[in-house]
Amino acid sequence: MKLACDICTRDYSFDDGDLDLNAGSIKEPPGSSKKVYSGIFSGECDYCGNLISVEFEFYEYPEGVLYSSNISENGCVIKEEPDYQKLIDLN
Repeated sequence: MKLACDICTRDYSFDDGDLDLNAGSIKEPPGSSKKVYSGIFSGECDYCGNLISVEFEFYEYPEGVLYSSNISENGCVIKEEPDYQKLIDLN
């Protein structure tokens, strides 16, 4: 994932494998389940002290296949979203 502070524009990169994920499942449609992953990154810009946060959620359905994703940010601009397929494969 790559992002930039929206105050000073400093760039940051994070290895997708270092992101903390929570996993769960949704029974939908009946008889099958969609796996949902969510995560939050938050911190402070090393340069200007701006608070930065990113929340993301993505779904796996069928097993091993990215179904959809949502991401929101505060205090930054997302330049590159996490590689959701890589995160599915790691879990």
